[in-house]
Amino acid sequence: MFDELLAAGADINGTNDQCEHWSPLMLTFHWDQPEMRQVLIDRGAHVGLVEAMLFEDDVLVANLLRAGAVAPTATHRPTQMKISVTSIEVTPSRARPQAR
Repeated sequence: MFDELLAAGADINGTNDQCEHWSPLMLTFHWDQPEMRQVLIDRGAHVGLVEAMLFEDDVLVANLLRAGAVAPTATHRPTQMKISVTSIEVTPSRARPQAR
């Protein structure tokens, strides 16, 4: 199904309004789908702050924060931030890297 959706022109950065705005990349982490994740990356999927945190890429997280990326705030269930693992702590009120 995944391949068919991509072949039909599915947006690799879809908004996923029905999935609490989780990006397709975020969903590959949640559903443990590394092959799908790699296909999305190979096709140029956007890696934002939360995705960088899920990749545990501290350098990218720090670079995104320095460039002005804003840490997501919990307007609904804060699951996006809870599933991330990184040595950089991000607080929604102050989007600055802080070593743990």
